[in-house]
Amino acid sequence: MGERQAYAAAAIELLKELKRAGNDLPPANKAILDYVGGEIRMHCDEARALTREYENELDVTPEVRVAVAVHHAAIERNKRIVVAYLVERLRRVRSIRWEHGALMPEATRDAMTEGESDFLTAYQGLLLDFSTDMGVDLTGQLTEPPRDLFIEVRALESCGEIWTGAGPIHIEKNNTYLLRKSDVEDLLHRGILERTS
Repeated sequence: MGERQAYAAAAIELLKELKRAGNDLPPANKAILDYVGGEIRMHCDEARALTREYENELDVTPEVRVAVAVHHAAIERNKRIVVAYLVERLRRVRSIRWEHGALMPEATRDAMTEGESDFLTAYQGLLLDFSTDMGVDLTGQLTEPPRDLFIEVRALESCGEIWTGAGPIHIEKNNTYLLRKSDVEDLLHRGILERTS
C-alpha cells in the first residue's frame, strides 16, 4: 500500500475482493485489514496533532477545522467499509451453512477467521436450540414427517466434525453411528452416510 494512495482505497479493495469471489468466502485479507487499522490510527494521530496546540476550541483556525474534518471523514469512511466487509463475510458464512448444512466445505472452513469460526459455532448452537425447542429440524428435508428418531448409519467417507442434537461429532469413514435422523438427513442425501438399518 503506497504512501500517496487515496484515503480508503485499501479498504475499498477489501470489498472488491469479496465481489470477485462471487458467493464464496475468500480468505480474510489480514494485511489490508491491518493496513486500514494503521490508516485510521494515522488519521487520529494527525487530527490530535493539529489541535494539540490550541487550548480553547474557539481559537482553532478555519484551516485546522477543515483538516480535522477531513481526517474524521476518512476515519468514518474506513470504519464503515470495514464493518460492511465483516458483516458481508458473516452473511456468507450463514448462507453457506444453510446451503451445505452442518458440514461446511473445507475451503470455507479454511477461509474463516477465528472470530468467524466462533460465530458459526454460536450460530449452529442457536439453530440446534431452536430446532430442539420446536421439535423441527430447520436444516433438514421437511418433505415428510419423521418415522424414526434415531437411525444407524455408516460413513462412506470422512467428513470431519458435524453438529448434532447432542453436540459436535467427528465422522470417520467406515465407522457406524446411531444418530438422530434429522441431524444427518443432508449427509444421507449427499451420499456421505448410508443407512444400515
